[in-house]
Amino acid sequence: MTEPLASQLAIERTGDDEYVSKALPVRMGNIAPIAYGGCTLGVAVNAALATVPSTHRLYSLLGHYLGPASIQEHLQCKVYRTRSTGTFATRRVEVRQAQKDGSLRVVLEVIADFHVVEEAKFTYSAKPTRTFASVEDSKPEDEVSEALLAAGKISQKQLDIARTSFAANRRHFETRLPPDSMSGQNLHGLAKTSTTQDHLDLTEKVSGDWVRSKDKDLNDNDQVAILSFFMDGGLAFLPLAHSNMFLNEGGACSSLDIALRLYQPKLEVRDWHFRERHSTVAGHGRTYTEARLWDEKGNMVASMTQQGILRPKKVKASI
Repeated sequence: MTEPLASQLAIERTGDDEYVSKALPVRMGNIAPIAYGGCTLGVAVNAALATVPSTHRLYSLLGHYLGPASIQEHLQCKVYRTRSTGTFATRRVEVRQAQKDGSLRVVLEVIADFHVVEEAKFTYSAKPTRTFASVEDSKPEDEVSEALLAAGKISQKQLDIARTSFAANRRHFETRLPPDSMSGQNLHGLAKTSTTQDHLDLTEKVSGDWVRSKDKDLNDNDQVAILSFFMDGGLAFLPLAHSNMFLNEGGACSSLDIALRLYQPKLEVRDWHFRERHSTVAGHGRTYTEARLWDEKGNMVASMTQQGILRPKKVKASI
């Protein structure tokens, strides 16, 4: 039986405002054998949440990945209480990991801001940039993959590589791909096939998917940690996917910084949500991408912007 994602991101207290992850970090969406950034982020969020009252809800999370995290060592968190008032709370979290020489290396640092629920003067949110198919008219990702395999667009070996690369996502989330989503048509760049967005500039290309958590029993903190895990997914390599390239067709590719913002004080990640992703700018080895998330009623729930490192693939010298 698959361990719930909430358990994967769980922490235990080891001292005053100090915590350690109960599980080892997981790998996902990277050719290198390093931990998935969203996993590290989810653990950091849980550490921050453990130090604030339940009346205060996370609305902003700004973070910098300071180095790759290993999948062989637990994550250690130190929380610093920057602000604590009746209305707001701010926490700085350092996520560290033991090195072979016994030293601790900081792999992620985040600043988390919390706010009590207040009465609204205005209530509005933007809609997706284009109209995608409903969740009922979208197909499960496995069904889309099998169709591409049957059509000869991908090989069984390629499909196996993709499923291994994103195994954590398949374990913990149910995903459906609208037929007009670019990453659905080319399976995140794996299928070398034409898409309905090939004529667009890369900054105009958009991918969308419907997602919900497979976890059953979740408290409010679990919901926020799972959202943090999910929102980080696929942003670093989105420019590759929107160029009909897969992970192995670029050089170093990973997240550098993130800005996660939550717009609803109450989450329900077990319900279907629609995510839209696009990339805005790239240059000098870096990319800037964004993901936005809506519930089925059309309310924007969260967004994440991210800069990532994306280097050209090194060409082996020939003799």
